[in-house]
Amino acid sequence: MMKDVLSAIEKRHQEHQDSILLEAQTRANEHKESILEEYDAHLPEKRKEIERQARFRKKQGLSLLERQNKFALDQVKNDTVARLLDECKEYFTSMSSDDFIRIVQGALDRNDQTFKPRIFVEQKHFKAVQKHFGANYQVLEAHSLTSGFVLAYKTYDISFDVDQLFSYRRDILSKWAMAHLYEDTQNV
Repeated sequence: MMKDVLSAIEKRHQEHQDSILLEAQTRANEHKESILEEYDAHLPEKRKEIERQARFRKKQGLSLLERQNKFALDQVKNDTVARLLDECKEYFTSMSSDDFIRIVQGALDRNDQTFKPRIFVEQKHFKAVQKHFGANYQVLEAHSLTSGFVLAYKTYDISFDVDQLFSYRRDILSKWAMAHLYEDTQNV
């Protein structure tokens, strides 16, 4: 009898533990389902937020690429203009005496004709300029000029020193070249 009582108590105890375990599993499953439902409910919001962030990052990346491309293009344009100006300067410093005389004549024609200026000329073209203009103008060799000439009037001088023109007017010449090469009117 005692065995039957102990067996009954153990059986009741086991049934009680099984019912507690079953209740815990049921509650855990209900809680799990509740969490999954809540997650599913917020999933569209999360997806929208992730898509918004992705669009923003894409736009940000494209904007960065556009700025980098513009910078690279501007650098190429500036380098091209700088090379062009260097080539122009080289042309003027190495031109023939006949071309040099034509430039001097053009400068004389565009300036005050009432007074005859003295013409200071670089050593390289002095003899040719002296021969061409010496009968009508005082032509002097200027050792300080490496390329170009100066028209010296009574009260003022007009310098056509190539080194000075390209040095002092480089920004203006660059903007002019940029506008004509690339139709870039923002820099003119």
